[in-house]
Parts: sequence; C-alpha cells; structure tokens
Amino acid sequence: MAKPLVAVVGRPNVGKSTFFNKIAGRRISIVEDTPGVTRDRIYADCEWLNHKFTLIDTGGIEPRTDDILLKQMRRQAEIAIDTCDVILFFTDGRTGMTADDEDVATMLRKSRKPVILVVNKVDYQGVNDNIYDFYALGLGDPFPISATNMLGLGDLLDEMVKHFPQDEQTEDEEEHTIQIAVVGRPNVGKSSLVNRILGQERSMVSGIAEFALRVAVVWTLPAIFGPNSIFFAEIAAWAGAAAILLSAYYVCVRALPRADAPLA
Repeated sequence: MAKPLVAVVGRPNVGKSTFFNKIAGRRISIVEDTPGVTRDRIYADCEWLNHKFTLIDTGGIEPRTDDILLKQMRRQAEIAIDTCDVILFFTDGRTGMTADDEDVATMLRKSRKPVILVVNKVDYQGVNDNIYDFYALGLGDPFPISATNMLGLGDLLDEMVKHFPQDEQTEDEEEHTIQIAVVGRPNVGKSSLVNRILGQERSMVSGIAEFALRVAVVWTLPAIFGPNSIFFAEIAAWAGAAAILLSAYYVCVRALPRADAPLA
C-alpha cells in the first residue's frame, strides 16, 4: 500500500516551499520572494510520529490568469490535488485573506478531499488579528503557523495525520532504488524525455528558455522497470535571475552526487 500523499497548495508566496523544506528536513525546493520559482510538483518522503507520508510541493495557483506558464503551473497543482489524500491549503497571515484565496478555496471544496486551512507567517502576536478573517473561507478552523520559525507545526501535523487512510503504509520499503539525474542547457528536451519515460505529465514543457528553471524534481512515485525502482531528478536549466540561479546551483550541486547515472 502506498504512503499517504499530502499536497501543499495555495497562491504564490505564502510560504509553501519553506514549509516543504522544513518538514522534509533538507533544502529541496528553492525559496525566493519571486512568484513562479516553484513550478513542477516536487515530492519528498517524510514522517511524523511513526506516520510515513509523501509531501508534495506545488507552484502558486493564479486562478484568474491567461498566462500560459501560470496556467500550466495551476495544472500541476490540480494534478497534485486530484492524486493526494490530504490538502494543506496555505494562506498568508501578514497580508490577510485575498480574492485569490477565496478562488482557491472554492476549487478545493470541489475536490471533496480533506482540506486543512493553514495561515502561515504568523511570526508574532500582532499577526493573530488577521486569522479570524479566514473563517470566511468556510474550511473550518485555521491553523496559525510560522514555517520559517517552526511555530505551530506540531499541531498542524497532528491534525494532518488524523485524515490519513486507515490502511496507510507502515512497513519500510527495502528495494534498491536507482537514481538518475537529467541535466543540460535550456530547451534541449529534458522535461519531454522524463515525461515520456514516466508516462505522465510530471514536468512542465515550454519553448521559453527561462521557463526551464527548476531544480531537483525528485520523483518519489517511481517508474518501475523489473525489480528495481528508478527515481528521476531533473536538474535546473541555467536561465533566470542571478539570485535564483545561485539557489539552483546550490541544490543541483547537492543533487548530482546522489545520482547513480547522470544523463546529460
């Protein structure tokens, strides 16, 4: 039986990737104050109080956009919502509730999945005044947290595991995993190759060079070839702002040594 899947969703820049990295215990997703840095679905195996699960980081959902890149990012988030067992809906306690939050909440209610409303960036007492506004979303009690300062995470994770399927996986998987890194300059077909091998839309594909910026998208839902699981990690193409490139380089340098076979 597969591990429970938990999707982290919300509008851009509400702290989804910061939370994802904290729970995963390592820096997997790039964290920048720039919308659109996280684009594909990123997976990490995690554990809380002997409950093992897979956490999915997603790009920010822009409900009212006609931009082709943002629409593909939204599609990636929708796939995560469709396949997960529990949804963590992230909002921003500093800015308060927005129209985009309301639109995302409407989309999540249609999923008929357990949704936990998370109000992030509650770093000090004054921010608590904004929490009560989020009751208007109709998703139950909001959970105030600070992912950066690791405040309130325990209560949130306790609530999350209550919604796991009763037949969740508890045994360790001991099969050998072959890890393959796919690297190269922008627009040489890395995403298309990985999507074709995995048989699903795991990476966004576009002809725009900067669009190819993504880092260490490690698939914890492996493609199976014979007795071995094969994990693919697509490494960032070098396009984008300098600050983001430094973050991409940092993560890529850490990802490559873990690969059994880099494909360049």
